[in-house]
Amino acid sequence: MPLKTVSDYPTDISIDRLSILLDSSRELFLILDENHIVQYASPSFHRVLGYAPDDLLCKPLGSLHHPQDQSVNESLLGSAPSSQTSSTRCRLRCKDGTWRWFDAVFHLRSGDAGNVTIASYLDVTSLHRMECERQVIFDVVHALNETSNLDQLLQRIHQALKKVLYAENCFVALHQTNEDTFHFPFYTDQFDEAPSPQKVGRSCTAYIFRTGKAALITQSEFDRLAALGEVELVGSASPSWLGVPLKTPTATIGVLVVQHYGDKNAYGPLDVDFLDSVGGHIALAIERRSAE
Repeated sequence: MPLKTVSDYPTDISIDRLSILLDSSRELFLILDENHIVQYASPSFHRVLGYAPDDLLCKPLGSLHHPQDQSVNESLLGSAPSSQTSSTRCRLRCKDGTWRWFDAVFHLRSGDAGNVTIASYLDVTSLHRMECERQVIFDVVHALNETSNLDQLLQRIHQALKKVLYAENCFVALHQTNEDTFHFPFYTDQFDEAPSPQKVGRSCTAYIFRTGKAALITQSEFDRLAALGEVELVGSASPSWLGVPLKTPTATIGVLVVQHYGDKNAYGPLDVDFLDSVGGHIALAIERRSAE
């Protein structure tokens, strides 16, 4: 008996089996027209990013990609007459507004009906985070060996963090135990000036220092904590505020903060984990340089 081919089965069964196959794959698939508008999205988008396939139909690819990932657009626009394959690492927006990292491959196919691009994405968020952690730790150690004072060290740490997350508004608050005050050896902010040394009080920075735990404080979380008497507003309000304690093996020496004044989804749980992971290394470098 000859083997059956796909065409021997009813069309609906073939499509159903193909859908199951694509959904079981670790990769996400898109089919784009020549204007990079989504014509097909695999069911796995719902499992990984929260989108039903119909949510993405007829949407431009750029609506999924992070604005800073310009290399994606460059890869797509660099079309060849017949066929081309290009790859990049980029971020895709989840339906809840957060971002995940993917290794993306774009296969361009040209024909009489025009250009069609098949895009595949493999989630590498955990791998990317580990790579970023290693790079930041390397940069911190390198900066400690190359700088001669605390100011230079903190500048270099800031530059390292900016490669991984939004850190245009960033400060380090170090705790003075004898006076129970914070002083701010590094402070860059688009609205507020660097404050003078101040009592620990009930600021969000003080909350992180008291609890010893990293936290992402959105406006709703700030309102909740304020109602409990845990925090009060100090400085300009921001919809996305992320703080981590700077811990050495013997003490918490201060707090590292980044914040975004315009995007409430600027940071997510992955950013909290990342900054908390590198915070201990930053604290040790600061302690060592301060002692010297």
